[in-house]
Amino acid sequence: MRVLILSLLTLFYCNSALSQLRIVPGSIEEMNFGVFYLTGNGAGSITINPASPMSSTYFGIEYPDISTIRPFSFRLEKTEDKRLTIKIGKGGAGSTLQSKGPHWGHSLRTLPNSYVIWVEGDVLQSFTQDHITFREGRGTVTVKVGATLTIPPNSKEVEYVANSQYILNYYTWWQVIQ
Repeated sequence: MRVLILSLLTLFYCNSALSQLRIVPGSIEEMNFGVFYLTGNGAGSITINPASPMSSTYFGIEYPDISTIRPFSFRLEKTEDKRLTIKIGKGGAGSTLQSKGPHWGHSLRTLPNSYVIWVEGDVLQSFTQDHITFREGRGTVTVKVGATLTIPPNSKEVEYVANSQYILNYYTWWQVIQ
């Protein structure tokens, strides 16, 4: 079975401090579970490691080229010198990937509790799965989001794409002005 997954996931955000933090234009990269083959008639799954996509894990499937796996990512630019923490909310519904024509009516699913966040950058102080704390200064961080995709037994060999459900939102939680 050959399945191509293109996950066109979107990012929604509500930020009361728009002058302090912004998404860098053109920095959003879509999550991609890649091109894989389901082995046998059993279930499979893929877990994208956002810190190192090449070390992502999977079972019940084979990859001809694991480099096709990509986490969802975007860059945030901090434009003021103040310390800032944002709260991250993971998409409440997860994401459903639907089959494309001519094989309509098949779906695969990522659950909201399967998302994992990785953050790196020059103004990063710390991060957890629900908060990112920026140190003083200006600069950028890159946020990468991995997820687990479940492939049911006997899934159809078709191309699947996301139906535009969001996976992540963020908003200013608190800030300390020094």
